[in-house]
Amino acid sequence: MLNFKKIFFTAKLRTKPRYQWLIAVCTTVHILILNHCSALSGDHLNLLEKHQTLGINADLIQANVTSELLTCKEISMIQQGEVIGRGTTKEVFGGSYMGKEVAIKMVTSKVKDVKMCLNRRDYRIKEDCYEYANYKLMKEIAYGLQLNSDRLVKLLGYCVRGDTVSGSVRDQGVIAVVEVGKKLSKYRLTQIMWPQRLQVAKDLADLLVVLEHSPVGSVNIGDFKLNQFILIDGRLKVGDLDDMSTQEQSCLRSRDCSILGEDAGIRCVNSTCIGINAKANLLLATVELLEPLLQHPPEELGGRIDVLLRKLKNYEMNALDLQQSLTDLTEAYLLQKNKNKLLS
Repeated sequence: MLNFKKIFFTAKLRTKPRYQWLIAVCTTVHILILNHCSALSGDHLNLLEKHQTLGINADLIQANVTSELLTCKEISMIQQGEVIGRGTTKEVFGGSYMGKEVAIKMVTSKVKDVKMCLNRRDYRIKEDCYEYANYKLMKEIAYGLQLNSDRLVKLLGYCVRGDTVSGSVRDQGVIAVVEVGKKLSKYRLTQIMWPQRLQVAKDLADLLVVLEHSPVGSVNIGDFKLNQFILIDGRLKVGDLDDMSTQEQSCLRSRDCSILGEDAGIRCVNSTCIGINAKANLLLATVELLEPLLQHPPEELGGRIDVLLRKLKNYEMNALDLQQSLTDLTEAYLLQKNKNKLLS
């Protein structure tokens, strides 16, 4: 299990301020290879030794790193387009590389966290205001490398070459390049036909299984909202990974381990809410996606969907149960549809 906070703050104690976030997370993802971390040289090459003292499993970290990812040189050749999204810590630009549409994620002075820091003048030098936002983008890159799943937006490439914030792919310090998708909204969900709705629901269940049983431990999505998800060729994916965490909520007693203010049957063991990540993902997936997605079902599915949603809200199912239930539901729907065709 990766403890990003421990890695970040341990590196922070050992390095110059302007390199703290860069060293901490470059160490985390072990990317002093394949031309993705060109900023670190000279004295900073000892990161390979430091990662041992930070307790990072290098074999696990390298597991999903491939030479197919775009390098810094290739990323600088992307034709950068207009802003297509803006969040708390980063902006997303459209772009084109060798005729293929891509999305470019980077920190700029226009994002909320940076603007608030600059307005407060809560810094020694202005670059300090970009440190946390860049750290979160690097954290997103780390999860993209390790959680190798079709249910997460695909990382096409990344570059780390310093802490410059220019807004351009040519010299921006930290850049992630991912595939392009359409953001989900309640309106878009209502426009999806039922066969695709069931497929999207199955994709969501697959995602929950991946997160619960990932190689880095049970992963909590964190900011679990509808607009964090995208559709690519009709398939559901998480489009934002920077709020993900493997850390289970801390507690003093079991009643501290509630979800949305309700008892979820989670025990506090050794000051940790054991299993809260998986249960929180499941409940929020139900509230944010499954309920609006599965509303107004065909008559033959109505009763079964009501039972499914009730069991989810009462914590009577886990992600694997949901996966199987949705498979059965889809088969029943297709069977009934084919039967209706034969009778018509």
